[in-house]
Amino acid sequence: MITYQSNKSHKVKNKTSARKSSEMEKKARPLSGYTFFGRQMKGTFNQEIEKLEVKPKYVEFLGRKWKALSYEEQNVWKEKANEAFEKATNPIVPISSQDKTTNQIVPVSYRVSHVNLYELFYLLVLSLLILFGLF
Repeated sequence: MITYQSNKSHKVKNKTSARKSSEMEKKARPLSGYTFFGRQMKGTFNQEIEKLEVKPKYVEFLGRKWKALSYEEQNVWKEKANEAFEKATNPIVPISSQDKTTNQIVPVSYRVSHVNLYELFYLLVLSLLILFGLF
């Protein structure tokens, strides 16, 4: 009698998918209005909690405060959270550091160092050509 084993026990993970998952960069997600509200108001909420006789957990207190806000106020906090995320993910880069050939924004230090390296290389090649009379 022939018995067969299940393929599940001998299943080999795909090496490329494991490599891709380890190499993939996790994108930052914006905070929700609720979490942004909680982070911004943490100091005042902690002071209010200290004054209470029965001290609730911070998350419970925050939830009550968030539910007490009107719909418009919650939307204001959501917009503030999105604005903070935009500022954090899109830093302002000076216009002078924009690469004219590819229209990509490149750090100024990168451009200067590469220009200096290529300039030295071309000077060296040109001096060797002149030295050997090939130019």
